[in-house]
Amino acid sequence: MILDRLIRALLPQEDKFFALLESGSANLCQGARKLQEFGRLTGDEERLSKSREIKDIERKGDDITREIFEELVKSFVTPIEREDIIALASCIDDVLDAIEFFSDRVILYRVGDLGLYIPQMVEFIAAGVERIETAMHLLRHMHRFDEIRQCALDIHKLETDCDKLYHNALGQMFSEDWAPLDVIKFKEIYEDLEGAMDMCDDAGKVLANVCIRNG
Repeated sequence: MILDRLIRALLPQEDKFFALLESGSANLCQGARKLQEFGRLTGDEERLSKSREIKDIERKGDDITREIFEELVKSFVTPIEREDIIALASCIDDVLDAIEFFSDRVILYRVGDLGLYIPQMVEFIAAGVERIETAMHLLRHMHRFDEIRQCALDIHKLETDCDKLYHNALGQMFSEDWAPLDVIKFKEIYEDLEGAMDMCDDAGKVLANVCIRNG
């Protein structure tokens, strides 16, 4: 590992990977903002229109991820470990996919009122995504690892709080007289959001590992 770091320091580096990861995280942040907007809508047509916007952002994210992988094939030296670049790009892509799944499911299941917990979970995801974007812009500044670590800690705290909300939401369903079909619908929707927050936390863990490898 020490030899790899010495080689990386001596040879010209492909800084384009920082730019691509920053672009991917900025696109993810836009997707999270659309998620917040979607969560405030109630009309079917409004939700369908917003879902199309989310799909456009998700497709752009796929293009960025594909470009990252293509550039990795062509590059000899990378500014951080290849597996870390792959993991970060994959986490960003996974969070966007989960956001798209959530919006699709709400429309498919013809859900009306999203209830108490879904808007709160959406806000936790948006906050986690914001921390991811902040950390991605710090990656190219190797002396700011403490700030990246703090972003990772913030994301983990958000994931823990979101997980508590998820369990409270499940508890509410099973303690109240919910129709069986509504239980199935909302359980899957809660799982989409909880999964998105877990993927944010995965990105935070990769960022923390980057600090350990390069600190």
